[in-house]
Amino acid sequence: MKIIALDWGEKRIGVAISDDLGKIARGLTVIDDADYASRLRKMGTIIEDYQVKEMVIGLPFRLAGNRGEEANQIERLAEKLKDEFQIPVHLQDERLSTKEVERLLVSFDLSRGKRKKIRDKLAAQIILQTFLDKKNVHK
Repeated sequence: MKIIALDWGEKRIGVAISDDLGKIARGLTVIDDADYASRLRKMGTIIEDYQVKEMVIGLPFRLAGNRGEEANQIERLAEKLKDEFQIPVHLQDERLSTKEVERLLVSFDLSRGKRKKIRDKLAAQIILQTFLDKKNVHK
């Protein structure tokens, strides 16, 4: 059963997908589009093509662990996506995923342009792998 993860941003969405067993996440793509309707179409194509059965969205808690307006917006978005695609949608703490990816990519001495192209899908991969690890521990 495939699970998709989203690192939802204002300008881009990082997308990751699990293997069939729900054990390993891999970065899939970046939806580089700010238009909501266009994002939905592209996500719908991915969900259909990969036969996705569940979705995980990164929930942006503040570093202190409390929720801000961004987290509230993502919760509302999760409800909309659940209704739109008729699949379960889970929220996963994403507090440091993008910063972790950025630090890693800088250590690889990648240019800013190259980092920008892959940062969001790698952040989605971390979000998904964290979710999968927690899910598999509790089985």
